[in-house]
Amino acid sequence: MLVATTDIEQAACASIRHQVFVVGQNVPLEREYDGLDEEALHYIAFQEGQAVGTARLRMLPNADEPEEAKIERVAVLAKARGRGIATELMEQMLADIRKDGRVTQAVLGSQTYIVGFYEKLGFKKTGPVYEDAGLPHIDMVLEL
Repeated sequence: MLVATTDIEQAACASIRHQVFVVGQNVPLEREYDGLDEEALHYIAFQEGQAVGTARLRMLPNADEPEEAKIERVAVLAKARGRGIATELMEQMLADIRKDGRVTQAVLGSQTYIVGFYEKLGFKKTGPVYEDAGLPHIDMVLEL
């Protein structure tokens, strides 16, 4: 698990997201690539030397001190699912968020079918179900 810093790693993250969301879930291309990638940290997970998972982390500004970290675009290739990769990505991001020291909560918009995964990590639902990119989502928060 590492933060993607090279062009090759960034391209691998984009490829995973494209396969999972655009191809696999029919998310429109313009919704998946929303112009926020440049202000985010991108995490990448490898298995047997192959990039198989990614996630995006953005600090949401509140004046000069961010109080929220937003976790987005958590994606694992179908061939690598069920091996704990998403859990490892989330645990690494949450550890990094906690180290930051300025952040009081982590937030995310979960697809409804995966809410239980985030609940196991301590996230709680915070609102009603809504549609995003044609898929049902619900906002979740983890107080740090």
